[in-house]
Amino acid sequence: VLTAHTLNDQAETLLMNLIRGSGLEGLGGMKTLRSLKSKVQSPKSEEIFDVSENLSIATPNSEIKLARPLLSWAKREDTENFCHLNEIEFRHDAMNDDLKFNRVRIRKILLPMLKDFNPKIIETLAQTAEILRQSAEQISQNSRQSREAFGSRQLIEDGQPKTEDQTLLLKDLRDVFPMVLRTILREWLENNRGNLRGLELKHIEAIEKLIFSRKSGKVVELPKGESVLKKDGKLYFQNIKVEKN
Repeated sequence: VLTAHTLNDQAETLLMNLIRGSGLEGLGGMKTLRSLKSKVQSPKSEEIFDVSENLSIATPNSEIKLARPLLSWAKREDTENFCHLNEIEFRHDAMNDDLKFNRVRIRKILLPMLKDFNPKIIETLAQTAEILRQSAEQISQNSRQSREAFGSRQLIEDGQPKTEDQTLLLKDLRDVFPMVLRTILREWLENNRGNLRGLELKHIEAIEKLIFSRKSGKVVELPKGESVLKKDGKLYFQNIKVEKN
């Protein structure tokens, strides 16, 4: 699946995620190529959310790729000029002029202001996003290697096996580089929850404090009745709704 996202879209994405308070992965913006999974964008909230139950192509083994061939070099004016020169009629979405959307305000208000400081602000922001994306991928790779070093265990509780994703050993987490630790926690929570919706920096920071606290039996409350429990030298992910069922 090919899309015509450009440098402008990448710059807008970086600013939108920066304003929102995104982590390193969000500041990396969009990828030029990725698997087409069950992630779409809500026109109202402008947030990415999971709708795997509604997409027939959203399967773990899907070989469908989403490619953005113009993302790293073309600007929006290039694609528009190409259409005009070749007499190609294109559809203009009215939402692109609606200032109630953050992306539109960034496009029409914030970026023109930033151009006064740097005439090539679009290219600069897109390049910055690429640098941050590469950094995020390296940190993610290091975090996976760290988890593989201590995560291949199964625990038995109440006669039932608990998979490695449901628990983390505190002694392993305390020796991890802070940025890698945060990535490990985010991936661990995403694996257990299915997504990161509703999670904020304060939740991750609270779990970090839990890890280095000397007391046991403490709990960090998460959205939707979920929580992280510290007990017997481990972190446990808990979902009250699932446990009640």
